Amino acid sequence: MNNGFPSPGSDHIQATWVFEGRTWDRCLHFNPRPVDYKLSFPTGVELKSLVWRGEC
Repeated sequence: MNNGFPSPGSDHIQATWVFEGRTWDRCLHFNPRPVDYKLSFPTGVELKSLVWRGEC
């Protein structure tokens, strides 16, 4: 969950993970937003990185 706060240019998180041999990524907005701000993973996911970034 991105529990950050509004900060133009650095309030989003780029998440990257591997599941069943495939690499996935998603940008998370700060909480609460009407768009993605959290992820839930099934067993077997390997989280690769969480990087602060600007707007998605």
